[in-house]
Amino acid sequence: MSNLVIIGISDTADRIIRFVNRYCLFNVIGCAVDKSYLPENESIEIGGGYYRVWDLEHLDEHIDADNDYVFVALLWNRLNADRRFLFEKVQQMNRFKFANIISPNAIVRGEIKGVNCWVCDNVIIQEQTVVEDDVFVMDKAFVGHRSIVKSHSFLAAGAMVMGSVIVGEQSYIGVNASIFDGTHIGNKCLVGACTYVKRNLPDFSTIKTPSDAFVIKTYSETEIENKWLARKNVR
Repeated sequence: MSNLVIIGISDTADRIIRFVNRYCLFNVIGCAVDKSYLPENESIEIGGGYYRVWDLEHLDEHIDADNDYVFVALLWNRLNADRRFLFEKVQQMNRFKFANIISPNAIVRGEIKGVNCWVCDNVIIQEQTVVEDDVFVMDKAFVGHRSIVKSHSFLAAGAMVMGSVIVGEQSYIGVNASIFDGTHIGNKCLVGACTYVKRNLPDFSTIKTPSDAFVIKTYSETEIENKWLARKNVR
């Protein structure tokens, strides 16, 4: 079993460590964070156990970078921007191998081309689909044939992405939302929970169903990231 270092010590890191340990996917040997987040005693209780926490900048001094893996464990804060920033920072170090964390209960018939992807329980990814880097797919989500989920996106629990759909970079598809065949979701878009989307969305848009009417709003690139904050996921 390969060793794994979790990048982050947030609630999401706790969830991912428990997930990995439940299915014996990797041997989690510790966590790594930016120096400003290092706990005082350089260890932490997380994921049902105690783990060492290393300074990310010096992580290669503590692990076998040729054989061990890393995984950036942030959720969707700032419309996935925080996870993207940290993923790209680690990627640019060019010293570590990224893991994919895939539930043994998921059905994956398409191609996960990317790394740092998390595919949870009872997910279905159909034939001729492509999943790019740093995509999180939560429980019972569905990705239909010939669809593309671009990098740094997040599909919440029960999200339904039908056939020949494109989900743009750094987008968020909410709980039980449905994206109908052939629809193109732009970059950095947010589709609200239980929303049905039958038309293309431009970049930096949101669509929700607060009552019985669709509401589509478009923002600047910076505005849309700063509107969706989840403070517990910043590490």
